Amino acid sequence: MRSWRGRGGSTDGRAGAQRSWFPSRGGGMMPPCLSRSRPPFPPVARADGGEDLGRAGLRRMDLVHGEAECAYWVLPQARGTGVAPRALAALAAWALDEAGFHRLELAHSTANEPSCRVAAKCGFTLEGTRRSAHRQPDGWHDMHLHARIQGDC
Repeated sequence: MRSWRGRGGSTDGRAGAQRSWFPSRGGGMMPPCLSRSRPPFPPVARADGGEDLGRAGLRRMDLVHGEAECAYWVLPQARGTGVAPRALAALAAWALDEAGFHRLELAHSTANEPSCRVAAKCGFTLEGTRRSAHRQPDGWHDMHLHARIQGDC
């Protein structure tokens, strides 16, 4: 993962291309990590320092209880290449081992089977299903809830 470099993420104009992808998904909804109201998650980039392939970060951090939610997304052209598991594994290792969080959660639509595989691959245990918990452009989705705690892996 790269450090965050400013509101647009990348300095060479790729952020605009990333933002333009979201309205095409329907409803013009943009994930909070790309809204102008707060900075985006750090970019996930190729190991050789090349192009940005997505974003990964923590949200809903509860510092009193040592909990946070992991979130990530990968650009369409980078899906299926192992980017998401590598980014999530790095994020979880940092959050649990260095930042000192005790519990990390990850939620995804039950219709998103690849994210379920990513969570399992990175040691996140499926804890259950939150019914009709997230509104997406095509309506309300049930969400799988996965979690990983210190000492799981």
